[in-house]
Amino acid sequence: RMSTFAVGAIVARGVQEMPPGGAYLNVGVWHGYSLLAGMLGGPDRPCVGVDDFSEFGGPEEEFRARFEARAGERHRFHSMDYR
Repeated sequence: RMSTFAVGAIVARGVQEMPPGGAYLNVGVWHGYSLLAGMLGGPDRPCVGVDDFSEFGGPEEEFRARFEARAGERHRFHSMDYR
């Protein structure tokens, strides 16, 4: 992972505290740590991840397994470049 427990906790809390109409967008999910932290912090909040896995070894299969196991109705992932 390219993050820390503290950053994950901050992301989760930020998603919990988002005002109505807000959404958490994570561009470049890699292994998914930050996106999953947001999803766990806000199971009823919109959380969207975007990545084409073209860099850093592309751990797409591992990420998708973690995402599918935890995704709720308002959680999405788009396999695409950010442009």
